[in-house]
Amino acid sequence: MKNAFHALEAIQSNPQFIKEIRGAEGPSSTSRTDWPVFGRTLEQTGLSPDSGPRTGAIAWKFPVGLSWYAAPAVEDGRVYIASPGVTTLAYCLDERTGELLWTTPQNGLQIYSTPRASSTPVVQRDHIVLRATSGSWEMEEKARHIYQLDKRTGKVVRQFDADRIDYRRGSAPISGNGKYLVYPYGRLNLRGVPAFHEMQDTVVVRKAGGEPWWTMSVGDLFGEPLLG
Repeated sequence: MKNAFHALEAIQSNPQFIKEIRGAEGPSSTSRTDWPVFGRTLEQTGLSPDSGPRTGAIAWKFPVGLSWYAAPAVEDGRVYIASPGVTTLAYCLDERTGELLWTTPQNGLQIYSTPRASSTPVVQRDHIVLRATSGSWEMEEKARHIYQLDKRTGKVVRQFDADRIDYRRGSAPISGNGKYLVYPYGRLNLRGVPAFHEMQDTVVVRKAGGEPWWTMSVGDLFGEPLLG
């Protein structure tokens, strides 16, 4: 252990930096390819055919509050971001400038009882769909934590219950297309005898309008459901 610390000190005292290789200067542009869901495609390939940035320079930054796992979605020059904040559920930004176009407010008091948005937004034709987590103050009751937002204004068009996924889980993935939505949920009964808490053990499929379709218990789930 002592030798390991000496080796680290030697590295820190004489660091060897990798030289940055910059590409040719060129104008920035918006994406030619939309990124409407996590991984860009329903197969979650995570690959864009667009050419990447040439210099690695930061075009713009926007603070969204607490750090989270939800990735933004991009379509038609707009960036849709789920917010884990207490008073804001979602943001919409201009892709080129980072200008704030709209927000979706929520009346939260504190992080333990606020349904914080935690999923990568699913972009539909006229709406954005978000999944939120449950606060620890919610016991057995279901929470209306699937949000359907108007793409133009950010206004909440519809909410429907999604049962629970505990905020300590870290993320609440949701996938969807024009016909269906799929997401996991967990169960909680802190007042039961015995009490129980399942973080995430059931997969739910709904129609895109929120109507129930089918559910399946799968046991402890750590992966993300994928809608083909």
